[in-house]
Amino acid sequence: MIKVAICDDDKRDLDKIYSVLSNIAEKHYIDMKIFSYTDGEKLLEDRKEFDIIFLDIEMANIDGIKIAENIRKFNMNVPIVYVTLYPDYWRRAYKVHAFEFVSKPYKSEDIENVIIDFLASLKEKDEKKICFETSDGTIILNMNSISYFHLVSKRHVDICTTYGNYISNENLNNIMEKLNKEQFYKTSRDYIVNLRFVSFFRDKQGITLKDSTWIPLSVNKQVDFYEKLSKQLRQL
Repeated sequence: MIKVAICDDDKRDLDKIYSVLSNIAEKHYIDMKIFSYTDGEKLLEDRKEFDIIFLDIEMANIDGIKIAENIRKFNMNVPIVYVTLYPDYWRRAYKVHAFEFVSKPYKSEDIENVIIDFLASLKEKDEKKICFETSDGTIILNMNSISYFHLVSKRHVDICTTYGNYISNENLNNIMEKLNKEQFYKTSRDYIVNLRFVSFFRDKQGITLKDSTWIPLSVNKQVDFYEKLSKQLRQL
């Protein structure tokens, strides 16, 4: 199921995009659940794990940019799409890694193209496989299921994934050579992290993943890490 949030303080616009998304789901046989909000504060209070969020920028109580800034404090990965009369806001939205802009008035095809691109990105993520050597033989893992690698000792690397943990007898540098350098980052001598699992990052305090795991980040890598993280989010 794809969980979609839409937030617009104009009830007519909210109902319109709800109808458009419902029609797209029916047309493409997408299992989609849509959550509607007329207040950005309510969206933030819910703290639901959405797969994609459609936001208006100009709203009375709190604008879409500020909403996105708050969302990024607890979810660095969810794609955010701005549906707005004000396309010039893209410069501000860059900081919160907007997935796409749709200008009002829009055609249903504009929203449909966003959904198709989003689903294509999910499919691409799901198809990437990678092999690792263990004491019991070779394991094949979905690269996007791997949250991080931890060097415990020589020839002992913990591979932590969404469906279990594994131990590889390869060294961490060899593992890094196999990975997509745009998606994985070596945060310190002992850790490699999947940027798509990063939930929170603060200077000098390391990285927190979606499952609340804390990962150390070398001080001299903080600027480079933020640049790589920003680039990765723009591709999601």
